[in-house]
Amino acid sequence: GRDPDAVAPLVELAEALGAPVYANGFRLSIPTTHPLFAGTQATEAVAEADVILAVDTLVPYIPQQVRPRAGATVIEVDADPVKATVPLTGFPVDVAIQADPALALRVLLRALEEARTPEQAARAAARRQAVERANAERRRGWREAAEEKAHLSPLAADHVAAVAGELIDEEWTVLDEAVGNSPWVSRMLRRTRPGSLFKSAGSSLGWALGAAVGVKLAEPERRVVALVGDGTFVYGCPTAALWAADVQEAPFLTLIFNNRMHNATRNALRGAFPESYAQATGNWPGIRIDPPPDYAALARACRAHGETVEEPAELRPALERAVAAVDRGQAAVVDVHVAAP
Repeated sequence: GRDPDAVAPLVELAEALGAPVYANGFRLSIPTTHPLFAGTQATEAVAEADVILAVDTLVPYIPQQVRPRAGATVIEVDADPVKATVPLTGFPVDVAIQADPALALRVLLRALEEARTPEQAARAAARRQAVERANAERRRGWREAAEEKAHLSPLAADHVAAVAGELIDEEWTVLDEAVGNSPWVSRMLRRTRPGSLFKSAGSSLGWALGAAVGVKLAEPERRVVALVGDGTFVYGCPTAALWAADVQEAPFLTLIFNNRMHNATRNALRGAFPESYAQATGNWPGIRIDPPPDYAALARACRAHGETVEEPAELRPALERAVAAVDRGQAAVVDVHVAAP
C-alpha cells in the first residue's frame, strides 16, 4: 500500500484467485470494506496456506509465532534492492521477485489470465465465494461483539473503534498508533481511499501526533485523525504537537484509547520472560499509568479542544464536538478510558 497505484491490481489479482488478503495496516493495501479483506492478523492463514504471496511487506510473519506449513510455496514481491542484505528481514522464500509491486501485480494478473484453465477459474470462483462468506461472518462477529459491550464502563476498545468508525468516513486521513488496539482500527474504520491510512513501521512509539501535523499541512483540505494509546500520546510530545497544530493552523483530531498502562511493553516482556517474577505476581513496575494525567486539560492548555470520556453515553457526543472543533480550525483531543487488557 505504500504505492497507491498497487491497490487496484492487488484487488484484481485477489479476486481472480479467490484469495483472502491480510494487510499489515501500515498503509491501505486493499479497501477494508472489500469482501476479500480478512484483517491484519494472518497467523492462522500463514500456518494453513498452500501458497503465500507477500507483497511489499517488511515482516510477512513472525517465526517465533508461526511458520508456513511444510510444502507451502512462499512468493515475495518487493522493490527494495537492499532488503535482502539486511539480516533481520531475511525470510525463506521459494520465489523472490524484485520489482515495482504495482507493475509486478499487473504482470502476475495477466499471466494468470493467460495460463489458467476454465476448471481452475471455476475453482477460484468457488474459493472466492467461500472466503467472502467466511469474512462476512467474521465481520458480523466483530460488530456483534462490539454492540454487546456498548454498555460497559470502562469502555470496550472495540466499541470505541466502532463508534469512531461511524464518524470517521472514507475522506479522513487516519494515522494509526493505537498499538494493541490497532486491529480494531482496521476492523471498524472504513478505509477505501488509497493513501488515507498510515502507521509507523519503526519499533518505537510517539510518531502519530507529529505526523498528524505534517499530514494536515500537506493535505489542508482533509480531515486528519490520530488514533493512539495513552503511552503513545505521552511519547508523541503532545505539548509540542498541539502547540504546532495551533500555531501552524493544522488542526487534527486525537482519539486516545486510554487503558492506563504501557500494554505493548508488558506484552513484550511477557514474550521475552514468560516465567518472570512480574508474570507470576502481576506486579509490573513502570507499566501502569494509574491514576492517569488529565490529557484533556493538557490539550486545553495548548489551546486545543479537550474532553475526557469515562461512560459509554458520553462517547458519541464528545467525538461529535471534537469533530466540530477541528472543522472550526481547532485541534481536539478525546481521552477515552478503556478497559485494561
